[in-house]
Amino acid sequence: RDCPRISGRRNQICQAVFGGGRQRVNHRGLPAAEALVSAVMEVKSDPEAMRVLHLNSGNLYGGVESILVTLARMRDLYPSMKPCYALCHEGRLSRELAAAGVPVYQLGNVRLSRPWTVWRGRFRLRQLLRRERFDMVICHMPWSLAVFGKAVRDVGAKLGFWAHAFHTGRNWLERLARRTKPDLAIGNSRFTEA
Repeated sequence: RDCPRISGRRNQICQAVFGGGRQRVNHRGLPAAEALVSAVMEVKSDPEAMRVLHLNSGNLYGGVESILVTLARMRDLYPSMKPCYALCHEGRLSRELAAAGVPVYQLGNVRLSRPWTVWRGRFRLRQLLRRERFDMVICHMPWSLAVFGKAVRDVGAKLGFWAHAFHTGRNWLERLARRTKPDLAIGNSRFTEA
């Protein structure tokens, strides 16, 4: 269905993220980028200083990473939301985010098959969250939630999960991610939210 009419800067962000014409909407009828802004605004009482840390592995480049780069490049369209990024791998995503001029924090190469790298990545994230103030930490996809959800909770930060695909909860990674309940969940479509 078509994106509902929204005005000003929020509409420009939605158009930048999803292009013209038909856009994916959440259960409230809002595009996913608009839903992110609205959801964080509900959690945050002071809209002027809203900082969002996006967590992603950074070793792949696809639709999720395209959205992250678009949010970084178009951040001037919504100046009260300050996106920051924490990644586990250097690559195309980290280069494009750095070129866009946003803060990119490296948590080290994290692999679930090597538990010591997970512990080190969680330690670095806890240090970052204690050193910097973020109003919301958004984990993109189950991997990020499984690896970093508990570390975000340990520090007492608000935790969000952005589902970019349909998850059944049956595979081992999704079962690990379910152990940590987010304060906020964003689905990029009604199908994803189901």
